[in-house]
Amino acid sequence: MQHSQPETHLGTRLTCEHPTTAKPLEDLSDPRPGADSLHHRTPGHRGPFAEGRAQVTTSIAEAAQIAAVFIQRSAAASEFGPYRGADLARTAVRLASTLSLTLHHVTVSPDWLRRRTTPGEPLLATATCPATGTRYEFLARQPLHEDDAFELLGPCPTCKARVPLADIRHLADLGTFLATGPTPLDGGPIPPTYPTTFADDEAHTPTCPYGPTP
Repeated sequence: MQHSQPETHLGTRLTCEHPTTAKPLEDLSDPRPGADSLHHRTPGHRGPFAEGRAQVTTSIAEAAQIAAVFIQRSAAASEFGPYRGADLARTAVRLASTLSLTLHHVTVSPDWLRRRTTPGEPLLATATCPATGTRYEFLARQPLHEDDAFELLGPCPTCKARVPLADIRHLADLGTFLATGPTPLDGGPIPPTYPTTFADDEAHTPTCPYGPTP
């Protein structure tokens, strides 16, 4: 996606510590990926089961405590203030849960393109596959509404700008999209498989026939 303003990330290093040992467990300071494709692969990436690294099993209670502590500390440390910081942290927790990932594999940043003056401005969230390094970018258009689907971003079939291509409410939604891909447009009507926000997304190029009407 081509942003009209410089890309900005959380200036504060956010870490999640084990509630009893206080040792850092999660890190949200990784940079966001580039904007040329739906999937991004990191050369030389080694997954969590790489040689020399042991698998760590966390109980449901421990994971819940980690998430709660992470949100509290992130809100308190955020350069955007406690309410905006909590939005960022809750979105990270929600996406990690949706995709069965740990917080270490999710980054969240403000979306400087789709700005609003109302509370809960849109957020961009990137999930990195621990096994392959593949990255997926999602839009939380209404982060205060935690029952809303994440919007999977990818290149518009016509203008190639990074726009919403699928609503992701659970892992199977992503699996369905990866198996079928976006439905071809071919200059015709927008198929119902596209999110309702596809045609109104601000990222479309000015000449895209599927973008917002000037």
